[in-house]
Amino acid sequence: MATGINLQPKVVNGLLTLDLSNRGLTFIPPQVFHLVDLEKLVLSKNFLTSIPAEIGALRKLQVLVVDDNSLSYVHQRIITLVNLGYLSVQRNQLAKMPNGLSNLRALHGLFIRGNRFTEVPEEVCSLLNLQWLGVGDNPIRHLPENIIQLTRLKILSITGCMLDEFPQQVLQMQALEELFMGSRGLSSIPDKVLKQKHIQCLILRDNKIKKISKKISKFDYLLTLDVSNNPDLKFIPRQIGKLPKLYNLHLENCGLESLPDELYNLHTLGSLNLKGNKLSALSTEITKLQSLKQLFIDNNQFMEFPEEICALANLEVLGCGQNPLTRLPDKLTILNLKSLTISCCRFEEFPRQVLSLGGLERLYMGGWAGSNTHSPVPEGIAHLQNLRLLAVDQSELSHLPESIIHLQLLQELDLSMNLFTAVPQVVFTLPSLLALYMVGNQLTRLPVELGRLPVLEDIAVFDNPLEYPPEDICKEGSDAIIDFLRAEDARVVPLEGEMGAQGHHPTPTTEL
Repeated sequence: MATGINLQPKVVNGLLTLDLSNRGLTFIPPQVFHLVDLEKLVLSKNFLTSIPAEIGALRKLQVLVVDDNSLSYVHQRIITLVNLGYLSVQRNQLAKMPNGLSNLRALHGLFIRGNRFTEVPEEVCSLLNLQWLGVGDNPIRHLPENIIQLTRLKILSITGCMLDEFPQQVLQMQALEELFMGSRGLSSIPDKVLKQKHIQCLILRDNKIKKISKKISKFDYLLTLDVSNNPDLKFIPRQIGKLPKLYNLHLENCGLESLPDELYNLHTLGSLNLKGNKLSALSTEITKLQSLKQLFIDNNQFMEFPEEICALANLEVLGCGQNPLTRLPDKLTILNLKSLTISCCRFEEFPRQVLSLGGLERLYMGGWAGSNTHSPVPEGIAHLQNLRLLAVDQSELSHLPESIIHLQLLQELDLSMNLFTAVPQVVFTLPSLLALYMVGNQLTRLPVELGRLPVLEDIAVFDNPLEYPPEDICKEGSDAIIDFLRAEDARVVPLEGEMGAQGHHPTPTTEL
């Protein structure tokens, strides 16, 4: 277990919160149970095997999140947490919950996805204030009949369950607004579901759907439709253009070669995901989608960039990576983009149009295949002074231009899978940097100067031949690495009273 863990809670969104996620914990530190005023406890991504009896000491706890551990046991005393409103134990090894779960009358959100439950715990049906229930990715073959007692349930996820047939109980849940039924082997959207006109979000990704019924137009309140990863779908019915409120439409990896013109009648559409299809062109009708803020056409067959996109005045997020594009149109510069993906295209040189997108905050340009392979980042990157994220992974990159120093708002820098032998010096000049990713390079040392970055909180450097920091520190993750570098830096930089006569620091004796 990691040592020196900070157990000082902070007020986050109005709740006294302690976040101990990703700390290498094998048990909950006993000191945690002395924090009797704690309202939110996060223990995700550790190695916990149980939630012990001492949890009952946290009587004010409202939120408990213990996702991505190895839990096989939750102590009975959890049912004494009468203020608990949100409980998430996703992706563990649980096969049952303690008796008396119905005592948690304040519970409005329960998530047990990705465990070993063969049935939904019967007492869940007595949690009458429950609004969100996630039981997906469990070997559950049926839902309990009494689930219809959950008259306030708004969100139900049964994605990845092993249900023998469509659960008829769902049809009686009149408050239900969001239904997640992915990974269930469905070949079509059941007509009975299409009668649930109050549904606002329908997630049917990762099924075997071959067609969408023309009755889809009856979903008067539908805001989100996701049928991604149904590779046999092939085409979309014209009636989809009659959904009056649709905002999110996800058609990723559906084998689509074309889209019906009626789709462009969706005047409320704000996000359209067309990734991973066989599209090579878009209709000029796309200019009618003036509410569109997000458009993803990545991983298709576009030889040329569809210039019609440049007429979408409200577009903020555009993904066009993984296409055989060799150029971008000059008209691209009229867009007020905040996020742009141009990864894995076939540009011979960096597209200069991007440098005119002054409002750009996120730029994904990895997988560089241009002729100037080792210098894909141009000096002109300095013009993008609003950048918060820059990703240049998988580009055989070995250095960065000095102009990176002008990206003073940059928070996330991804240089993974490149050829760096050292952290570029210019990185130390980025005061807003929160995260640095240099996975899969040739780094042997991390300089202590990284510890001087005032807000750095995440660093990923695995798959490097690192000799410093020591291996045991690196295995503990970001917090341990950053703490180590800061401690080493403090050790080698003398106090003010120890400076030389000229007021300068003497040369450190410790090897950096």
